Amino acid sequence: MNIFQDQRLWLLYLVVAVVVGLAFGRAQWQEQSQQSAYGLTHEPDMDAWLVVAIAAIGWPIVLPISLVEQLKQFIIGRKLAREARRQAKKKR
Repeated sequence: MNIFQDQRLWLLYLVVAVVVGLAFGRAQWQEQSQQSAYGLTHEPDMDAWLVVAIAAIGWPIVLPISLVEQLKQFIIGRKLAREARRQAKKKR
């Protein structure tokens, strides 16, 4: 199974990458603003940005396929159960 063929998983991947990036960017901005308030200035920690970028890009590659498959089966199971409940209501 290729994780990038499923559009929902691809969208989930993008959302997680954006959220992680925004959260890390906000933390960096707060740290820099606190340090500038005390007169401390330094270059941003680019190593940390690189680690976050690699993690955001690489997590679907490292993610176990069995976990993705279990998630898909769970979602499919919920949809089937919902449909079965609808059919049962129609029969009443």
